Amino acid sequence: MDDEIAALSHKAEQGDADVQLRLGSLYFSGKCVERDPGKAEKWWRRAAAQGSAEAAQRLESFRTSHAESDNDHEKAYRIVRYAAVFVFIAIFIAISVYLTLLEADSGVSWLVWVPVNLIANLVLLIPMAFVNNKIFDRLLK
Repeated sequence: MDDEIAALSHKAEQGDADVQLRLGSLYFSGKCVERDPGKAEKWWRRAAAQGSAEAAQRLESFRTSHAESDNDHEKAYRIVRYAAVFVFIAIFIAISVYLTLLEADSGVSWLVWVPVNLIANLVLLIPMAFVNNKIFDRLLK
């Protein structure tokens, strides 16, 4: 099978548009070769450049579906990022409430400790939110 793919690749490199179209389809479907959409696009682009209408159609379809997929990934990325920030904020609010309850025995009113603890946590939260965004940018992109 590898010999057949090598022979097809050789013909495609020589400029046979029909073979380029076929090779692109093989790479796209993963039949006989490892699936590789990038190579499929490359061969369809070469065949389309030589006037293959079918290759041009497959290339356009591929690019459209690829753009939609990227858009879906971007939406998911934003949702995960915002969820992480909200969880982060909820943790800090819970810590503030917990600290307030611990300080209640000190004789100082909870009306003082809640804002003090929230402000202290926000001072920590703002720089950590920026770090959090940088980490998520690296992990999810």
